[in-house]
Amino acid sequence: MQEPTPHTTPPVDDKSKEWVGFGVREAGQLEISNTDKTTGWDICREVERQNALARENARAKIEKKWWQIWK
Repeated sequence: MQEPTPHTTPPVDDKSKEWVGFGVREAGQLEISNTDKTTGWDICREVERQNALARENARAKIEKKWWQIWK
């Protein structure tokens, strides 16, 4: 996920059919790259959510009176 997605190789000559194929392949590579980036952001959001929950749980335990720690 951290590594950049490689581009496809452009055609060597100017035949339009090869350039169309190049465009399709490059769009496929962009789709792979976007999926990787989306997955990475989803992971970051989940970690941040879990951290916020852990902070709230820790704060709730700290704010209890000393005799409530056994409840």
